[in-house]
Amino acid sequence: MVARQRKPAWSASRRSGGRFGAKESATQRELRSRARANRNRHDRLFATKTVQPASLEAATAAIGATLGQLRAAHLRYHLAMLDVLTPAQVRRYGEIRGDRAGGAGAQHREHGHGAHRP
Repeated sequence: MVARQRKPAWSASRRSGGRFGAKESATQRELRSRARANRNRHDRLFATKTVQPASLEAATAAIGATLGQLRAAHLRYHLAMLDVLTPAQVRRYGEIRGDRAGGAGAQHREHGHGAHRP
């Protein structure tokens, strides 16, 4: 498909769980669920007064690892979008996402994670 024939992939993905949205949403839902479960285990350690230095380290590491995976899944989605969009669509995608300059590397106001880099 030539560049000018590409459709605005973000709109279909957001509304209908399309090509990108369904896979990333499922991955992100699973990771969010895992992060909640990890936080709940962490909270139970304190609530039951069974927390020990080793269990605290393990519980905190599990939370951090899951949040890191969630962050990576989120950013992979943005990178994947750049592979299928025309330059004009990338600018529009940036505007929709809240980029100040409308480009892939502009500050991302909604999430505050700045430039997306591999």
